[in-house]
Order: sequence, then C-alpha cells, then structure tokens
Amino acid sequence: MSEMKQTYIASVEAHIIDAATKLGELMGKGDNVKAEFHAQVAILTAQRDALVAMVSTLKETGEESWHELTSGIDSAVDTLKAGFAVIQAPIGALAP
Repeated sequence: MSEMKQTYIASVEAHIIDAATKLGELMGKGDNVKAEFHAQVAILTAQRDALVAMVSTLKETGEESWHELTSGIDSAVDTLKAGFAVIQAPIGALAP
C-alpha cells in the first residue's frame, strides 16, 4: 500500500474516532436534557394539579367571597403558561 494511501486512511480513521467521541458527548448531553425535560414536566403537572384544586375550591366558594380567590388563581394560570412557554421553546426550535 502506498504511503499516500496509508496517510489518507489514517486521516479518515482519525475523523471517524473524532466523530465517535463527539457522538458520545452528544448522547450524554441528550440524556441530561431528557432528565431536565422530565423534571420540568413534573413541575408543570404539579402546577396544573394545584390549579385544579384551586378551581375546585372556587366552585364551592360562596358568591360573596369568590373574588378573593381570583388573584391567586390568575397568578397560578400565569405561572403555568410561563412554564409551558419555557419548555416548548426548545422543542419548537427542533420542529421541521
């Protein structure tokens, strides 16, 4: 085998090794991102459940005092919307 061919093969093999290393790094980052995503989904689920409980309380509150609950409920709705915006932004960037 010629020296030129051997050099070329060595160069390509170096690129293959580099690609394997980078793929391993990406897979590790992907695992971290996946874990973070699931943690954020768990937080959003808890926020949604809290909002469901607030609405349940609101339904049972008398006409004279239900207005007292609206600021807390509005805040919970805003927090939930903001949480969805944060989690959906990176996902939207991946869409074709």
